[in-house]
Amino acid sequence: APNCSRVSWRDIKSSCKKPQPSQWLPQVPTLVLLNFKCDCPGYNRLVDIFLGLTTYSLQNHLRTHVKGMGQIEIDEIYVGLNRNGAHYVIPVQAKGGSDKLSPVQTTQDIACCEAKFPDLICRPVSAQFMEDNVIALFELTVETGRVLIVEERHYRLVPADQIDADTKRQYADRS
Repeated sequence: APNCSRVSWRDIKSSCKKPQPSQWLPQVPTLVLLNFKCDCPGYNRLVDIFLGLTTYSLQNHLRTHVKGMGQIEIDEIYVGLNRNGAHYVIPVQAKGGSDKLSPVQTTQDIACCEAKFPDLICRPVSAQFMEDNVIALFELTVETGRVLIVEERHYRLVPADQIDADTKRQYADRS
């Protein structure tokens, strides 16, 4: 589980309806985000960048049955590991346009991962596709029955040749 002592969680009901404005919007080359496993807008490398893990798409549009919940669908599911070898399962809920992120879907995604991958650490992510090639990513958790936001970041997708050397240096200085 994420180190929660250094994060301030927000209730998903108020925060996910509309992503919070971002003061700093990193530009990510679209080349980095190529996803060869699905014909939808790929975000697998963006999941790596956001979570600081190396992840692999296991399946998209996973339809399965969860005991006590019935049939559910996970938009995309990843497995991953960190630099220390810890193993993760990452269910991703993706919404675009006027569709809203769903705490119910997040709860179902977590229940599925706990049942099917009991030995992996579950780190649910929601992606909201916005205007101007911006993607808002949220890492979520459940605490006392409420879905909470652990972290929110926004990324702008741009062609790699549109990121100048000064911008790359600024990104390096932030690391």
